[in-house]
Amino acid sequence: MNGATSLPQILGSLSDVLSESAVVEISANPCGTVYVERFGADPARWGQLDRHRAEHFIRWCATMTGTGVTTDVPIFSGRIPGTPHRVEALLPPVVDGPCFSIRRHSDQVFTLEECIPDREPRDMIEAAIADKANILIAGATGSGKTTLLNGCLRHLASTQPQTRLITIEDTAEIRSPLANTVALMTSDTISMDRLLVSALRQAPDRIVVGEVREGKVLMTLVKAWNTGHPGGFVTLHANSAPEVMPRLQLLASEVLTTDPVPILLQATDMIVFLKRGHAHPELTSIHMAQRQPGHPPKMEIAYVKS
Repeated sequence: MNGATSLPQILGSLSDVLSESAVVEISANPCGTVYVERFGADPARWGQLDRHRAEHFIRWCATMTGTGVTTDVPIFSGRIPGTPHRVEALLPPVVDGPCFSIRRHSDQVFTLEECIPDREPRDMIEAAIADKANILIAGATGSGKTTLLNGCLRHLASTQPQTRLITIEDTAEIRSPLANTVALMTSDTISMDRLLVSALRQAPDRIVVGEVREGKVLMTLVKAWNTGHPGGFVTLHANSAPEVMPRLQLLASEVLTTDPVPILLQATDMIVFLKRGHAHPELTSIHMAQRQPGHPPKMEIAYVKS
């Protein structure tokens, strides 16, 4: 076991599970129990992984990526060597036994039609993309936010192939088919906000932010949208559609002392909310910004799935 140097040798039959295209997440708990989540289904118990295999896997990932894990730093955040799959792993003493979660990187980029089979909401999104609207895609974990985002970019590439796109994320999940794409990644020393400032200086036609989690990033993006850089995309974690605006307000309040709602509504043109579906992301609602002279902007429901 200690001499194992390949994924099949280290993980055994669990490596076969990782190769399945339907798999979304693999989680190994400290007790050795492994759960596998497949697209459109709840996590299901797969079986047991030997403690030594689990620990060897974590240390192998860390060593091969030049990171290393120790008693003082028993946490690894990175990728499985030679793959795009993301890993978050822990070793004692912060847990009773080695544990990890693998977020499998999807092999397939769905078209917008595959993501949203219903014509009415798809037409709304296609029109928003054509109009360079600023689109926020929200949903809970595993709802398909990045899947839909990639579908939008695939549509953009087919309709506006000359677009210069800059993407910013902390894990490589955005798949842009546009030839003129610059993909920026955060690091331990370079923040998303710093990359966003840099992106604004690189003559982008559109900017995509993988997921906004900080108020500083949100307000830098909002400022960009309001000052000549429209047509952006961003994803946001929210458990329900009514939670989206309060979530944005909470983030904005990290850097603003005044009411952020008018600024947010002035910048955000469309909010798409998703929930986990069985074969594709399930779009449940679309809100569109309504702006009239002399009246404060507001979000109104444009579509609700019946």
